[in-house]
Amino acid sequence: MPLQVTYENKPEDIRVIFRCMTWLDWLKEYAQALSLLLIVLPMGVMFLVLQEWEFLTYLAIFSGLCSIFLVAYLTRQFYRFQNKTKVPPGSQTLRLWDDYLELEGERGIYRRPWTKIRRVVNLPDYLALYIQSRRAFLVSKTYFESPEQAEQFAEQAEALRKRALEHPSSPPDWPALERQFGFDKFQLIDHFHLEDNRLLMARLYTSGIDPEGNRKVPTTFGLVKQLIVPTLLMAALIWARFQEDPSGLGGVTTFYYLLLIIATLSLLVFGMQFFTWFRFRQLIPLVLEIPDEEEIWLFEEGIGTLSEDGVGLDRWVLFDDVAEDHEALVFFDVNRTIQGGIPKSLIPDPERQQALLERLKDCIDIAHDRKEEIVLAEVSDNPFQSPGTN
Repeated sequence: MPLQVTYENKPEDIRVIFRCMTWLDWLKEYAQALSLLLIVLPMGVMFLVLQEWEFLTYLAIFSGLCSIFLVAYLTRQFYRFQNKTKVPPGSQTLRLWDDYLELEGERGIYRRPWTKIRRVVNLPDYLALYIQSRRAFLVSKTYFESPEQAEQFAEQAEALRKRALEHPSSPPDWPALERQFGFDKFQLIDHFHLEDNRLLMARLYTSGIDPEGNRKVPTTFGLVKQLIVPTLLMAALIWARFQEDPSGLGGVTTFYYLLLIIATLSLLVFGMQFFTWFRFRQLIPLVLEIPDEEEIWLFEEGIGTLSEDGVGLDRWVLFDDVAEDHEALVFFDVNRTIQGGIPKSLIPDPERQQALLERLKDCIDIAHDRKEEIVLAEVSDNPFQSPGTN
């Protein structure tokens, strides 16, 4: 029999995840927030080229104030998240099998190969098995029978993780999970083989749900085209700014400042598009850390998934809603975080899309009606998702 522990998370457990984040992870979090200043970067370059030191000084002061606000806002959001996020009710059991880590509870079951466990952190009061920078299975050591048992559990987890890195084993498979837990008796709604949809998820995290398809992420070529007008305006500004004239403005002061206003507004619009493009590119590596489902089973009882990072079943109680995007049907957990999606390209018939959407909404509504209180406490990355059943 594998080593196992049955536990229940408490609100204070959420703070442990942030407490154990590395300084590099924290730097990445704040760098993502400060990347918003890229919106004003093109204007700063223009003022620098034109030697408009007064405008550049004002812009630098504005950017500095914005940086302070962004750092304070992100810090406050982390603090609020740690103190207001609820935890999932009910117990769950964590088992250390030779080939994979297994979590079983009222919300479903999840198996993850040891090669996909980033690190094992053994704290004085907690054991944390990290999947991503802000995703972890957390176990308070009060649930172990003795401190020695807690130490044995931590040492075994780390030993299995290291052994798997040297000698990878076969990943968990759906048929074994289906047979063992009787999923073959579930009422199947639909089944899909998914292609890599992580770019789709990065777009959803960047621009959100977009039913009409109006909020497109700019392409690199599109950004280059948007630079044509600002470039022409810059050329005209340089000509007007550095004419050989005692006034220093070539005798065209009004024309110069009119061009400067137009160029500033043009670069502000370009900056917003550039930030969206950058944010999308910035999210792609983060989304690549999230398991990309290879197969998905939609049951009346929940969602079964098979990916490169494991296999599991999440019951509908974990989800708050399913919404329609112009490219996908998108699942939200009860923290209103995007949990996954089904590309519409797999469901070409619009009537079938709508029928499936309504069916899934019904499943979620029924699951919530069966519970007196629906709460989910998972630390999610956005892309920042939590383990499916933790």
